Amino acid sequence: MMKILITGGAGFIGSNLALEIQNIYPDAIISVLDDFSCGKIENLTGFKGEIISGKIEDEKFINSLITKNFDIIHHQAAITDTTLKDENRTMKVNVDGFKNILNLAKKNNTKVI
Repeated sequence: MMKILITGGAGFIGSNLALEIQNIYPDAIISVLDDFSCGKIENLTGFKGEIISGKIEDEKFINSLITKNFDIIHHQAAITDTTLKDENRTMKVNVDGFKNILNLAKKNNTKVI
């Protein structure tokens, strides 16, 4: 059975991706990860998988997901607000967070999309 993680899964793109994958692959185990800073739980209405609340920039938290043995990670989580003035926060989420996702994938031989 395929195990899929969608980061940023409560955002517009991530939630639609989660719902579509759920329709196409009804036997897949799908988890969405979001910190709900922009994403909304309402976007996941009808989603039957696991919802994980957490931050991709939190290396310890991401490392705790290793036991889930995901086959695929669809990485959608990022700060996309171009008016945000906190460059350090943007770099921490977008760069360090992506690095954490890649490290998780490397440890489990997981594909990242």
